[in-house]
Amino acid sequence: MRAVTQADADEVAKLDAILFPDNCFNERTLAKEIALGFGWVIYNGMDLVGYALIRDEPHVLDVIRLGIHPDFQRQHLGTALIKKVLEKRQDVMLTVRESNVVALRMYRRHGFELIGRLQSGEGWVMLAKANAASW
Repeated sequence: MRAVTQADADEVAKLDAILFPDNCFNERTLAKEIALGFGWVIYNGMDLVGYALIRDEPHVLDVIRLGIHPDFQRQHLGTALIKKVLEKRQDVMLTVRESNVVALRMYRRHGFELIGRLQSGEGWVMLAKANAASW
């Protein structure tokens, strides 16, 4: 795992299209998100298998994107990424699809609580407070 850079935008866009086909970000949008925030990437050799993009908003870290390639899911890579975010010891916010039961379970294990519903009704807004006991 290493810090994401602008040079990763193309590979992140390819993986984003696999993970979020109906709501994927293009390379230009992802490059902008990388420039506006920070994050990490996980490679398996030359292949990108995971990433997290975070914006440092006033009073909260906003997880813009977090994804693991389907072939590498259930190997605790998502957990490793979310732990990196939580190490910042700030409140952390994210959104997750209601149907993504595995991600919901992982986020809850790491202190995230449901605080709202997306306007579309397809997902949840979750928050982990900086002083959560599970950290």
